Amino acid sequence: MIRRVSRQVNVGNIKIGGECEVGLRLFKEYQGRGYSKKVFKRVSDFLLFELGMKKLNAKCFKQNERSEKMILSSGYSHTKDDETFKYFSRLK
Repeated sequence: MIRRVSRQVNVGNIKIGGECEVGLRLFKEYQGRGYSKKVFKRVSDFLLFELGMKKLNAKCFKQNERSEKMILSSGYSHTKDDETFKYFSRLK
């Protein structure tokens, strides 16, 4: 059975040379169950290994520890912070 747990998966800011931004929003009733980690990692792997992207970028609000943990567990590295966001990237 296929469940629709993700409200939105975003792939944007696509640049020549194989770089893009990845984002995810999950329906509230599915948060905290590990779905976001699975979806985010699978989308990231697909972009890198099936579509040939070379660098993926992601960000989350500084206070959003759950999103930060999900991004890091999907193979991304923390790159910088600003007043609002933490930024991450993952290379092929």
